[in-house]
Amino acid sequence: MVSAVSCLSCSIKKLQSISKKWNFTISQLELLVKVGGNEHVSQKQLAEMMFFTKGNITQLIIKMEKEGYLNREQNWKTKYILLTQKGRAVYEQMIPEQRQFFLKRFKGLSIKEQKQFLQLLKKLDNQ
Repeated sequence: MVSAVSCLSCSIKKLQSISKKWNFTISQLELLVKVGGNEHVSQKQLAEMMFFTKGNITQLIIKMEKEGYLNREQNWKTKYILLTQKGRAVYEQMIPEQRQFFLKRFKGLSIKEQKQFLQLLKKLDNQ
């Protein structure tokens, strides 16, 4: 158990160093990645993908919108979140480093093990 916690702590620190390079929190980094990778994604979908409450995702979006990285577009009752030009520029610059981070972490696992790992993470998140 101690080894798992230590390994997770090390991964979180590395992810924090990537996010700090762009002056983001890990949640802001994840939001930018989700929006950049999912054109025309709704606020509700983002909350579900990130395992956030409606209130938490709203606050995060408002902050990123104020900083000029995101725009909200309302279509009837659905709010869609889009990257601004500034957000797209940052996304394009930082995604290769973020992708490398995860590829390096997962390279020792088979596809089956990767799927199991993600299922376990989801299970832990639901407790």
